Amino acid sequence: MGIPPAIRPGTETGFPAPVLLGRDPGLARTLGAAERLARTEQPVLLVGETGTGKDLVARLVHLSSRRAPGPFRAVNCAALPAGLLEAELFGAVRGAYTGADAGRPGLLEAAHGGTLFLDEVGDMPHALQAALLRVLEDGVTRRLGEAAERRADFRLVAATHRDLDGLVAAGQFRADLRYRLGRSLRIPPLRSRGGDVLLLARAFLAEAAEGRAPLGLDAEAEAWLLHHPFPGNVRELRCRVLAAAALAEGDVVRAPDLAGDDAAPGPDGEPPEGGAEDRAALVLEVARQLAPVRVAGLVRATGLPRRTVQRAVAGLVRDGGLVREGRGRSTRYAPRG
Repeated sequence: MGIPPAIRPGTETGFPAPVLLGRDPGLARTLGAAERLARTEQPVLLVGETGTGKDLVARLVHLSSRRAPGPFRAVNCAALPAGLLEAELFGAVRGAYTGADAGRPGLLEAAHGGTLFLDEVGDMPHALQAALLRVLEDGVTRRLGEAAERRADFRLVAATHRDLDGLVAAGQFRADLRYRLGRSLRIPPLRSRGGDVLLLARAFLAEAAEGRAPLGLDAEAEAWLLHHPFPGNVRELRCRVLAAAALAEGDVVRAPDLAGDDAAPGPDGEPPEGGAEDRAALVLEVARQLAPVRVAGLVRATGLPRRTVQRAVAGLVRDGGLVREGRGRSTRYAPRG
């Protein structure tokens, strides 16, 4: 499909995951259309569930366009309150609002000559939609608190997980702006991509190995991956695989390593008593007594289900309570300090 080398995983771009890997025909069609549109100046709207890789497809459009030498600027419209989002987009002069101690350009200026990526554009406040529409129509922008106008020449790529046409019908999104967002491309969810989940899982295991021989997947783990719905899509898959690789004992990842259910039933079939904090405290106390200790040792000593112990250990490692020593069969855990 001619994906630029810069967007492949493991390069200096530092992209977090090889989300574009895959043999699924639907994904191939989407990426092919994205590259063809990239050769034009038309805006592109990427539609898909959370975690499908819309941000990486946006970068593909940028890197496949004549604007590739220019800047790529991105903002998540759902991550900021309306006032901060307006300042982020348009910039401001000193004193334009409380806390504006110095003038600064906005992303509309900073993207000049390149690409502006508006993630979750369906969550943009209605007043800002009108302001953005004016920039797209006139090609100029103005910082908050300033009368002077500046030229804004950028390629617009937007993304959303919401139904924009439904939002237009409900009066929550401007119809004229929707038309200016251009052709929509749908990114397929992971559950519709068949065997791509195994291809991606092995790529994430290679990422976790950091140059060493990656762990494998046993048959039950492969079956679990193929049947799990992955509501969080590739982002969820990556998180599960990296966590499983950190906690796995031996040379393969097993289905319980991937499932990681904190509410797993106990040995008698009943949920373990106490909350997650209580179970983590118990695991930490036992680890202090037995350190360095394997997960299997913690399971035997605490009487908790293996998956519950794994989740507790993962949380303690993340929060700094435990330190992981070794890898594979030699993995042990000990209290920090």
